[in-house]
Amino acid sequence: MSKTQTNALPMKIVEELTKGLDISDSMFKEAEKKYYAVAKYLGESTNPLLQGVDIYLQGSMKLRTVVKPHKKDEFDIDLVILLPNVNSSHNSDMIHKLIGDRLKEDKSPYKDICESKNRCWTINYKTRFHLDITPAINNAFVEAEVFHYTDTAELVPDKKLKEWKDSNPKGLAKWFSDIAKLMPIFVLKRFVAFDSALSVKAINERYTVEDIPDNNEFKGLLRRTIQLLKKHRDYYFIERKESPEEYKPISILITTLATKSYEKIVLDRVEYSCPFEMMKDIVGQMHLFINKENGFKVANPTNENENFAEKWNDDIEYAKAFEQWQKTVFEELDELQKQSGIDTIGRVLEKSYGKDSSNRVIESFNKEVKDGRDIGKIATGILTATEATATVKENKFFGVH
Repeated sequence: MSKTQTNALPMKIVEELTKGLDISDSMFKEAEKKYYAVAKYLGESTNPLLQGVDIYLQGSMKLRTVVKPHKKDEFDIDLVILLPNVNSSHNSDMIHKLIGDRLKEDKSPYKDICESKNRCWTINYKTRFHLDITPAINNAFVEAEVFHYTDTAELVPDKKLKEWKDSNPKGLAKWFSDIAKLMPIFVLKRFVAFDSALSVKAINERYTVEDIPDNNEFKGLLRRTIQLLKKHRDYYFIERKESPEEYKPISILITTLATKSYEKIVLDRVEYSCPFEMMKDIVGQMHLFINKENGFKVANPTNENENFAEKWNDDIEYAKAFEQWQKTVFEELDELQKQSGIDTIGRVLEKSYGKDSSNRVIESFNKEVKDGRDIGKIATGILTATEATATVKENKFFGVH
């Protein structure tokens, strides 16, 4: 199956747009410094239950799909502290409190800025940044029919339920990374759309700490698509107010659906002349991976019992908001693909991602034109192709209902 297109300019636009999605180097360095400081403090505890801990990342920082916080939103890092000397016979509340006691010790730099949450402890810094610490233990009793990546299955304390709950952030990261490494088929092989970079661990005699992935590492098509989706979501729900902000789809749900869509496209051996066309298909097919047999379900890929769309079954407006947002993203990508003039491109970008993002892309184009390049040449960057001339197959959109 082949899908090719003649207008390569949209991919150049995406390339420029994504440059503004990543957190700044200064923000990254600040987060990195705080992450290692907290890890060191926790790892150096003399409490027998905190010996030999393994501290690692979870969430968007681990997956490398972080986007710059929207206006007053905070940037955060999620870390897990795996306790090898604790098992499920220990009281979950006691283990949750154990982390808090360490953070609140008299000489602790965190005693006045930490707070207890349902499954984690949050350190709130004065800057627009916070760090979540989730204690976890190994889960030795897992069902193969329900769980995947069972060798990394864990349990985390749930304060409200007063019990241990299933979790598997390492498994989720492995699932995502495995799919991100899959190579799409492009008619003109002049670009790379996958990524195989792996993080390593800093090893201490008493504990291990996972390194934060390099902020400037090549991210590849899947990660960039997810970043663009998250950016569009923030602008759509917060600034455009197309739907109430409370119905904004959560990042892990977007990530899961986009990743499954990407995987299916690659495994179906669909051919593209340009990554932009594939990006449209990723967005347009996300709804296919929402199970609607008995309510709405987007299962955690590592744990069939966990439903990322659980709230949708309590309030149908979540599902409706997602459907309308997904449809809007696809239509606006389609509209962008049809543009050829800088002014019209700017208007489409401003509607989708805001004035700042639009201005940044247009300024970049103008600079390159001023440097002596025409738009046709600009459009042949590392993620673009221009020579294929076959007709684009119509991509029909079908919502969640």
